[in-house]
Amino acid sequence: MPIMLKPLARDSLINRAVETIHNYIIDREMKGGDPLPSERQMASALFISRVTLRNALAVLEGRGTIHRDRSGAAVVAPTIGMRHAGDPEKLRSELARLRNLRSVAEVGAAEFACRHRTDEDVARLRDIVGDMSRENKAEHSITSKDAAFHFALLRCAGELFVPTFGEMIREFFRLATAARPLVMTNPQNEDIILEHTHMVDALERRDPCALRALLIQSYDKDKAGLSATVQKRVTDKPMETDERMFARA
Repeated sequence: MPIMLKPLARDSLINRAVETIHNYIIDREMKGGDPLPSERQMASALFISRVTLRNALAVLEGRGTIHRDRSGAAVVAPTIGMRHAGDPEKLRSELARLRNLRSVAEVGAAEFACRHRTDEDVARLRDIVGDMSRENKAEHSITSKDAAFHFALLRCAGELFVPTFGEMIREFFRLATAARPLVMTNPQNEDIILEHTHMVDALERRDPCALRALLIQSYDKDKAGLSATVQKRVTDKPMETDERMFARA
């Protein structure tokens, strides 16, 4: 089975290997415990030495993105949400930390997104908003589509933003899913869908001020909603994750 990793240029090989493997994990929606390809396969696919690859894996391990299983093989690390299962204080604290980091990342990237977005980016985001509306009408969770929207918005700012902030956005939505009901009320979802429509409009106009204001408004609502549900969600039942998270539309 082909691994589909792109060969690297020879400059900054370790850093570029870290970025490529990180993107590989995100793009394939890998979960905690999922194994990476073998070192031999990855080194061969990336045209780098095993020594360079091991240095890159050590960086990822230091960041908490991967760890070694008992056999020494590299696997994706458990999600933050699962590590904090049953502990409402840690869950609340981690949610707040990720939300704050996410707000800095996305608000900061808004200008780059408006500057570099393409017509295809705008069309893609409108498609995701349409999917959110259809899921809502069918009384399904829109969380996975919400996550896909913000991930696609980050990509508009440039591919370099993805390895730095992509995993953080992924973890935030996994943790948020665990902290609140998967299906909120239709009026709540309709407000979220309308907000996202306005975000795409601002992006299409290349209006970073409007986009930043909408993102900040969205974070403020998230903060209020999640803080009210963390205690009950953790006390009631074990944490879950939405398996459709980051599903491609």
